[in-house]
Amino acid sequence: MDKNFRDIHLNKDTRVKYFTEYLEQSRFRDEKSLKKQADLINHKYRINKPDIVIAVMSPALDFIQKYCNDTFFKTPVLYALIDEKIDHKKLQIKATGVNLHIDLVKTLNTALSVQPETRDVYVIAGTSILGSSWQAQAKEEFGQSYSQLNFHYLSNLSWE
Repeated sequence: MDKNFRDIHLNKDTRVKYFTEYLEQSRFRDEKSLKKQADLINHKYRINKPDIVIAVMSPALDFIQKYCNDTFFKTPVLYALIDEKIDHKKLQIKATGVNLHIDLVKTLNTALSVQPETRDVYVIAGTSILGSSWQAQAKEEFGQSYSQLNFHYLSNLSWE
């Protein structure tokens, strides 16, 4: 995504400074780590406020609301979320964005049309709340509809 933003061609008189922050919430989930990360982000942007903040996926939007509300209170936030609807009345910040939907059944059907001999399907998900919810969604959506397939659900795997 960084590359996509950096590759946007603006006219030569337009100057854009682009900064990226990675939350790594799947690795650092405890409240103390989140607050330390928030302190750093708030310190960096309290004085040098950005013109816009782009939150990719709901954990980023939740993080901004919970930990950076004061710093980004008047800063517009643009979000891109996957499979989550936002109730704008509950937002504590000035935000708008798009909700993206991943159609697991359509994705699997497309894969099966290209590889009709498939018998084993591996669903690999992370251990984050989002990863766990995707795995649960896959189990529910695939259910009994694909009795000819063997589903293997993998999560909580090490990097080694």
